[in-house]
Order: sequence, then C-alpha cells, then structure tokens
Amino acid sequence: MTKYIVFTGPESSGKTTIANEVATLYNFPLVEEYARSYLSNLDRKYQNEDLYHIAMGQENLESLYHHHPRIICDTDLLTLYIWRMEVFHMVDDDWAQKLSSVYPSDRLYFLCSPDIPWQYDELRENPFDRERLYTLYKETMTSFGLNFVELHGNHENRMATVSQILE
Repeated sequence: MTKYIVFTGPESSGKTTIANEVATLYNFPLVEEYARSYLSNLDRKYQNEDLYHIAMGQENLESLYHHHPRIICDTDLLTLYIWRMEVFHMVDDDWAQKLSSVYPSDRLYFLCSPDIPWQYDELRENPFDRERLYTLYKETMTSFGLNFVELHGNHENRMATVSQILE
C-alpha cells in the first residue's frame, strides 16, 4: 500500500492547493513544502548547500508522520533533485539512489501539469519555462521508476482524478 501521496511538478502548477484539499478531504496528515519556510527566512540568495538543508528539513517533516498509514506531501526530494540539476547543474548520487530504490515502493506521485495560469510568488523563478520543466519531471520520474499519475485541467478535473485513484 502506498504510504506517501506526493504532489509534484513545476512552479505554479497547483500542487499546494490540491495537496491541502486532498489532505482535508481524506483526513490525511499534510507535510508542507519545507523549502518555502526555509527560503522565506533566508536573508540572501540560496546556494547549493541550502538544498541539502532543505532536503533534511523536508525529510524530517515527513518523519513526524511515519506512524500514519497515508501521508500527503506537498513536494519531496524529487523536486530538490530536479531543482539542483536545473539551478546548479549538478546531480546528487545519494538522492538519485534514494529516488530509484526507496521511493518507488512507498510513494504515489501526482504530477501537476502547468496548464493553469501562472501566479506570481516572490519565491518562484520560472514563469516561462514550465512546460520544459514538466517534461523534465516526467522524464526523471520515469527514469527512476516512480509511480505517477498526471493531473491536467481545472481543479475539479484534477480532484476527480485523484479521488478516483485514492478511492
């Protein structure tokens, strides 16, 4: 049985909105995106080593709910892996190992399409590159053997797909 239900995808693709709604609807604990609080409290531009701190923080948040049968995650290590490749042009072998060996067995990903309007946020960086990043997510998830379902269309369509799979 899938323990972690992860919403992922490029920026401004509806991840947080749908993760919050699914957590509420099914009464599952929600692991919020640690990067958001970390970066909001940073008084400089983030650097490569910050991604390690964010990854540890994200995993620590997930571990708080390990005793629950199902957990909703608003992103996870996959996003940090892709982010590190995109921004710093580096691949982390330890993260790749975890993504290919541990994550396929206990995670179901919902890959959110950027087919909804961009919404500005001071932490977002890629308003014009979301389709390419979406493709990169799909390719990366496929290469790691991750279980994922693509979510397209408006919020109601996305919720219907998620509900059908979870029920």
